[in-house]
Amino acid sequence: ALREQKKLDEAEKQAKAAVQAGPADPSAHMALAGVLKDRHKDKDAAREYQQVLKLKPDHPDAKVIQEQIKYLNEKVDPRIP
Repeated sequence: ALREQKKLDEAEKQAKAAVQAGPADPSAHMALAGVLKDRHKDKDAAREYQQVLKLKPDHPDAKVIQEQIKYLNEKVDPRIP
């Protein structure tokens, strides 16, 4: 389990570096969102998914991304509609 955790730590570090290097790149935010979701950082993951849609509203996976945002926000706070 610790080895898996280290891989996720490294993946998050690399994804954050990619976002810093290309803040206008939706794929960088998408990668970071996926890692954050895997790490159960739901609020942060939802924020990154929202950034993907902000940068590319016509993203091919926009509907799935919107569903992920809704799911993650409900997981964080069930009172959010």
